[in-house]
Amino acid sequence: MRDIDKQIFAQAKKEFLNVNSTHPAIFKTFEIKKIKAYKGNKIGSLQIYFEENIPSITLDNWLEK
Repeated sequence: MRDIDKQIFAQAKKEFLNVNSTHPAIFKTFEIKKIKAYKGNKIGSLQIYFEENIPSITLDNWLEK
């Protein structure tokens, strides 16, 4: 990966995980894995793994209150 790619993915990770912000994070985890090509020392593909940050919602029965 070139430096520009690393900078873009670093910024994306920072925004998705929302490390230094007051807004809720989009993903719980975010990881990028490089898959090398069969020939040469080039990158064949990138695999992006993430885990969603699903909020837990409490269900209250307002009719009984």
